Amino acid sequence: MTNQTNSNTPYPDYALAQYSAYQTLVSSNLYELPINIKKLIRSYGIHIQTYADFAKDCHISMDNVVFMCASEEMAVP
Repeated sequence: MTNQTNSNTPYPDYALAQYSAYQTLVSSNLYELPINIKKLIRSYGIHIQTYADFAKDCHISMDNVVFMCASEEMAVP
């Protein structure tokens, strides 16, 4: 969501970002603030789970999960 100036320096296109965010919410049937992130994620069929759950489901250690995912935040299987 960036535009290019004549000097090829990227800058954010805030209008495009706002429009895209609005379209995302409308297509997800979310019309209230604050946005329920879990509903938004579910509307796209994305499943997010904790590393602990991911490790348990895959029968591997937490250290292996952190190493494989290169993050200590969360796993998106």
